[in-house]
Amino acid sequence: KAAAAAAAAATVEDDGERDAHGWTAKQRQQLRDAVAKYPETWSHSRKARWEVIASEVAGKDARGCEEAFARIEAEKEAVAKGKREAKTEVKAPTSFEDDLDWMSGDGDWSTSMGDGADDDDEEEEDDEREERPRMAIEAEPEHKGTEIRLEGIREMLGCATVQVELLNLQLCCIGCRSTTRLYLSGADEDASDAKTWCEGCSGLIAVHLRPTLLHTANHRLCYIDCVRCTVTDMLPSVLMSVCESCGAEIVHKQEFMRNRINTGACFQCHAKYAFGAEAIRIQQITACDQGKSGGSGGSRSGGAADDPMD
Repeated sequence: KAAAAAAAAATVEDDGERDAHGWTAKQRQQLRDAVAKYPETWSHSRKARWEVIASEVAGKDARGCEEAFARIEAEKEAVAKGKREAKTEVKAPTSFEDDLDWMSGDGDWSTSMGDGADDDDEEEEDDEREERPRMAIEAEPEHKGTEIRLEGIREMLGCATVQVELLNLQLCCIGCRSTTRLYLSGADEDASDAKTWCEGCSGLIAVHLRPTLLHTANHRLCYIDCVRCTVTDMLPSVLMSVCESCGAEIVHKQEFMRNRINTGACFQCHAKYAFGAEAIRIQQITACDQGKSGGSGGSRSGGAADDPMD
């Protein structure tokens, strides 16, 4: 009994005192670190993001982590607001006329009801983002543009299919050979296009992602349609797999890189998964679009009329 009591006391001491919501300082720090590690841009799925964050916080689930972080942010904002108000000087009316002016309501008054309406709007926007369907995959994609394949699949445990969640590309401008990086989403159709001005020649370059399903019989990951650029490398990117056991969509916690096996567990059925490949093969099937400027690269001053994506 003495040993058990000592072990329990040691556990409490390690965990530290809990706040009114049952969180220790260590758990709060784990939550902050996980939120910084997996920002909102990490995944199209809000639910998947908080499940990954919760896996980094001892003894807490996704809902509890999301509520706790919202509470921490609200407390931080309240402290900042208090400091701002402390710095603001409030002058009392010096005369009866000033008192009447103060009561006339000429000032800008905000009510808690107005703040609540803003909060409701934000919640509705969050719900719309969460319910938004995932980008559709072409069953028979057109064989053109640049093809990206994963060669030498070393492990595909528990993954029925694999596809792109967030693609990080290195591109080369065909006008001046300068390189740049762009991110493309395989989940959100609105973010499957990206464009930027080339830092070398000020020409506009653009890319469009057409994701495909990678499985045991097909190692093609996606196609890229390029405007005034070529794909030179696939940098560390985020993949998503469909659980072989329950069919749930699993956003991989680790970024995909050559010769590294990513491992984890399904958030629904907790079945283990593992995926890795030895090499990335990038093949240009058809030449890139030269753009409206015929390859010379429209300048920044050209405006929207020279935008090849339009």
